[in-house]
Order: sequence, then C-alpha cells, then structure tokens
Amino acid sequence: GAHGVGFAVVLLPLREALQSAEPKQSEAYAIRTRALETCNRLGIRTLDTWDFFEDAVRRTGPARWFITQDGFEDLHFSAEGNDQFARWLAGQLAGLFDPRHHPRSGDDECSVRMRHDGALTRVAPARGTMR
Repeated sequence: GAHGVGFAVVLLPLREALQSAEPKQSEAYAIRTRALETCNRLGIRTLDTWDFFEDAVRRTGPARWFITQDGFEDLHFSAEGNDQFARWLAGQLAGLFDPRHHPRSGDDECSVRMRHDGALTRVAPARGTMR
C-alpha cells in the first residue's frame, strides 16, 4: 500500500440472501461474484466471507449472527456476530499485512477467500492485472 498502509476489501453477504432457499442463486451472490472478480482484476486484496456466513446461518439460524428486534430482521450483525467476525478479521488482517510477507514491488497481489470452516485460501489474480 501507499506509505506502508495496507488496503483490502471485505465482502459480506446479506442476511436476506443467506435466509433464502438457494443463497447462491440470489442477486446478492451475483453482486458478490462481480465484486470479487473486479477486485481480482484490479489487484485489490479481498476477504470473502460468504461461505463462512452461509454455513453459520444454516447451522445456527440468523438470529445468532444478525440483529432481530421487535420482529424486524436487521441486516447488521448482532453483538455476537460482530464479536466473532471482528476476532476473525483482526487475525486475518494481521497476517495479510505482515511486512515480512508483503509482496515486493511488481509482485501480483492476491485475494483471500474465507472457507466455511474459517480457514483462508489465497487466490492469485491473472497476470497483467492493473494496480
């Protein structure tokens, strides 16, 4: 990053999409896919949490992860959802921007995708991507 400041885009799914019968057939998933492709094409690091949250909502239901108040299903995380996501994100960002592993000038950036089990997979962009 410029002047030693790192940059990454975090992709978060919408509650409404995760609650649907086929989350990966939703408009939100299509938008997520386009955003991921755009970031990869531009060489922007991404953290994609879709699979993690889809699995979590399938296992425990949305009320644990998202605010529900007086029957209103909010798209924002609950206190527990924020806490768990923040813990994960802090660890990922620390590793992602560790200066010992920072790409040298001219190296391709990479994207990071979060698997359903919370582990990360690195996805390298195609050669010749823009900076």
